[in-house]
Amino acid sequence: MMIEPQLEYRTIRDNLSQFTYELNRANSLTDIQLLLQNSLRYLFSCCVCRITYFQQNNFVCYTLTNDTPAVVTGTYQLLWDVEKLLFYEGLPLRLNIVEHASILQNLPHKNEIDKLWGWKLNYSEDAGILLTILASEERPFSRKHIPMVKMLCEMLFTKIRLILLLQNAQRNDAELIFSNNQEEANYATIRELIKMHEKIINKRPDEFTHLNKKLVELIQFNSHTIREPLTRIMGLMQLKSLVSDEEFSENCWPMLVSSVQDLDNRLKEIIVKTERI
Repeated sequence: MMIEPQLEYRTIRDNLSQFTYELNRANSLTDIQLLLQNSLRYLFSCCVCRITYFQQNNFVCYTLTNDTPAVVTGTYQLLWDVEKLLFYEGLPLRLNIVEHASILQNLPHKNEIDKLWGWKLNYSEDAGILLTILASEERPFSRKHIPMVKMLCEMLFTKIRLILLLQNAQRNDAELIFSNNQEEANYATIRELIKMHEKIINKRPDEFTHLNKKLVELIQFNSHTIREPLTRIMGLMQLKSLVSDEEFSENCWPMLVSSVQDLDNRLKEIIVKTERI
């Protein structure tokens, strides 16, 4: 009577040891997917097993079935509705087809499912594992396997977190190398530009001196040439509120027109001088 249970536990122990060994050798999320795909069925029975690593709003979800095992990453949107409830409420779930038919029938794998088990396992303040198991009469999940499954989840959490940390460190290293290379390239470009400007400055100092002189003359010319007619225009405009419209039109308007024409002529003169520089 005791032989079969002993053989079963010995088999589970051996498979668990092999799983632990292979998990330690995994170097990527895909390696873990292949390990789960090949090993999980020898540890316990179920139709679908969903193991979802979460840290804040970052999720890595393994969906293990007979047909389409897969690993996807994303936000909480990749969770099933019942898993979102599990994530936010944190209470263990045990649903059956008799009492919770509407929930189980809305799952993506609903044809043969009659039971759902679910746990939210927190291993730090903002990180942990969501475990969802779908079972049927043909492939039942046993309560005796719960401690082992939770132990597997703890090992997977540690390994997944390590892989993600290493990946993040590698990305940071790559970005740092790229940034350093880009910075060196920028410095090289700046040095070349400085050399070019030094050559230009050393080659044409007289041209810059002459140009600066012309610019100073132009600025002085502009300040005097434009200011005089502009002052006349501003003065005539102030007179408009002090005299009648008739007097302004008869006496001031001709002077205003003349001043505007003077300003226009001097602006044209400035444009000609500017083009000669």
